[in-house]
Amino acid sequence: MAMQDIRKLAHEMLDELEEEEIPEVIQKMLYIKKHNKRPNKDSFPSIDPTDEVLRAIKKAKKEFQNGESYTHEDVFEEDDYVGNAIF
Repeated sequence: MAMQDIRKLAHEMLDELEEEEIPEVIQKMLYIKKHNKRPNKDSFPSIDPTDEVLRAIKKAKKEFQNGESYTHEDVFEEDDYVGNAIF
């Protein structure tokens, strides 16, 4: 079925609804529209994390839960990382 035919069918079905059914259908359509606005799965590289990365994430979560945190400068040993950024 061509997209034009699908749209025509959707309009016909909407026209056949009782007035009190329309808000629920519109609400569901908005939900679908909102949740389908995602980047294409092929637009970002996707890799499975290694065991080493998973261990580091687990360690970081524990440190965060214990109130430990690190600044960008701590991690990357940079004093003025924002000033060096190219915009």
